Amino acid sequence: MNNTPNAQSNLSKAQGIVTLIVSVIYLGSCSVVYFFFDDELRLFIIPFVIVGISNLIKGILLIKQGKNMAVFSDPNAVESDIVKATSSNARIDKFLLFSEYIYTLCFFIFWFGFLIFFDMEVLRESSGEPDMMFYFTLIFWAVGIYAFIKKTKELINNTKRNRE
Repeated sequence: MNNTPNAQSNLSKAQGIVTLIVSVIYLGSCSVVYFFFDDELRLFIIPFVIVGISNLIKGILLIKQGKNMAVFSDPNAVESDIVKATSSNARIDKFLLFSEYIYTLCFFIFWFGFLIFFDMEVLRESSGEPDMMFYFTLIFWAVGIYAFIKKTKELINNTKRNRE
């Protein structure tokens, strides 16, 4: 893979554009669900909307980061432009990390919220006694807890790296 600043710039811009397009389509489908369905489903869709907005912001930041990287490969760039692009990219990296926090938080709110809702319905239908469907969800609880711990450790390491 070509690791020049120009190639990195183009890659970042392409990732940003794809993320932006997917986020707009995703938010459009969420808004259809939000505006045309009942109140219970509207409450259910809120974490999805927040994830979509977070990804939309991430796409915009990736495009901006790609534009800043293009300065490094520009032979006519003056030193002040390079310094400005460097400090701007440092701020963008922090915002991208924050966007990742929001995405992760909303994902796990949905994951565990859905499991709680599903388990409550299963227990209600089975007169308070757990049945096979309840025990089946224990696998998803374990996977969710494992993924939450793994993602939290990853985000903590990224935060430490970002501070250095």
